[in-house]
Amino acid sequence: MRTDYSMVSVVLLGAWAAAAGPLYAATPRCEENKRCQSYSDQARALSKEGKLAEALAIYKSAYATAADPLLLFNLGRVNQKLGRYQEARGYYHRYLDAGAEGDPRQRERTNQYIAEVEQQLQQTQSSGPGLALVPGPLRPASMGQPVSRRPFYKTWGFWTATGIAVTGALALGLSLGLIYVPHQEYSIWRPSAL
Repeated sequence: MRTDYSMVSVVLLGAWAAAAGPLYAATPRCEENKRCQSYSDQARALSKEGKLAEALAIYKSAYATAADPLLLFNLGRVNQKLGRYQEARGYYHRYLDAGAEGDPRQRERTNQYIAEVEQQLQQTQSSGPGLALVPGPLRPASMGQPVSRRPFYKTWGFWTATGIAVTGALALGLSLGLIYVPHQEYSIWRPSAL
């Protein structure tokens, strides 16, 4: 009996497509998660009331619930209003790295805020060590240390592309290997009667 290897190839490619489907899934949206949406609404209200420290904590909780990139923008904005310019810059860059929601106006706005933060950081540094323009207590962990960007191998895009490439190579190798296997007749061993 001869196996139809083209059908095996189709099945393997279908399995690869099914496995790669979740890799193309969109980033989590806060609006789709009731808890995250509740946190986000609370944080927005607190921010409008001027309770920025509380809003910051709740935005962090919202981001822990659903890693919506727009929450990174909000975290950057609240940190900027609090005078935590290095943290704000870090959140803005993470937001841009996450794709900035594919909205060119939002990306431009984020770049504008980054420029403002850079200017505020330069003013803080030029004012000298005796005068600090940053309100609130300074934490030793954030003093004088640049905000580091995530290495490329820790981003979801890198691992998505890697997963797709590996899965595609595996499916292609298996399907080509099965197509070009020489056909042999196999005999079934039967015990001889003694």
